[in-house]
Amino acid sequence: MFERDYLMKLILGYFKLIVVVVKRAEKEKDPEGAANMLEAAIGEATEIDAEILLSLSPDSIASILQVSGTDPKVVGYVAHGLLLESHYLMVACDFARAELREQQARALAEAYGIDLPDNPAEAENLLMEAAEQGLLDEEGEPSSQEDADPAAAFAARAEKARDTAFFKETEASGRFDPDAPLMQDELHEEGSFGWQDDVARR
Repeated sequence: MFERDYLMKLILGYFKLIVVVVKRAEKEKDPEGAANMLEAAIGEATEIDAEILLSLSPDSIASILQVSGTDPKVVGYVAHGLLLESHYLMVACDFARAELREQQARALAEAYGIDLPDNPAEAENLLMEAAEQGLLDEEGEPSSQEDADPAAAFAARAEKARDTAFFKETEASGRFDPDAPLMQDELHEEGSFGWQDDVARR
């Protein structure tokens, strides 16, 4: 039970940061900043130092995550996150790092049997759909206002949270706390993670 609760904290934390990352890329036109936030989120989700993990070769990343026992569900989200980061880095004209991130994402996909889109830009929609569904499942039925556009509702809430001291602490420490202001909603046991469920059952 404890392990399941902890895993869900990691995944929900990742989901909430994904919403902020996408808003940063789209609204603030800061793809490089969004890519850096994704790297920090990936480090937290895998509980491995992001700078060390992402400096590894594609095959080595897959091996390290397998040896570390990282949950396959988490690896699925990480693979999509790496693919999305490669898209942001391409937009930011950091072509070498973009190519490496895509190679790392596809190495994870091959090792874990994960389906990734051919176009890295499509990872954004897939991750947002998973995040919105996971957050909706966690918080229960949305209010009537959220019914019309749950994605916009979550994005607005995440945008507001982004201005808290939480992000200053993140930049200073390179880590995030699931109980920090961005994670202020109480986390529960139940949840559904959409497209990744099939991968987790393999």
